[in-house]
Amino acid sequence: MLRHSHIKNYIYATLTPKHMPRAVPTPPDNSGNELNMDPIAIKKAALVIRAVNHPVRQKLLWTIHQEKQMRVTELHKSLRLVQPLVSQHMAALREAGFLSEERQGRNILYSVNYNRLKEVQQLAARLIKTSCIVMPLLT
Repeated sequence: MLRHSHIKNYIYATLTPKHMPRAVPTPPDNSGNELNMDPIAIKKAALVIRAVNHPVRQKLLWTIHQEKQMRVTELHKSLRLVQPLVSQHMAALREAGFLSEERQGRNILYSVNYNRLKEVQQLAARLIKTSCIVMPLLT
């Protein structure tokens, strides 16, 4: 299993262009503006949002919400998906903080982390509010 430091190194090595600094601000330009950007933090935030922006993962969250707590085996039977696929999607949700887990003997019960979901929803609302991107209506 990958440790946090391995994930951080993987993100930096594979997702950050070689010419970009880790989080070093650039000196101000002639107008006095400074480009202060952390590419790693931006990539991590994108991965968190991407974790919940998937139809299977949304269905998993909805199903767990309805039942309050569920095991992976219950989820894969309920959704009629193969267990490895459910486990992979659950791992993405868990790593992004959308799931809480509670061990009961040999079983792990998962529940929705409503605080994390609310936090990401509020961030998304702020980004949409300040964005000039117009999304087409889905019909």
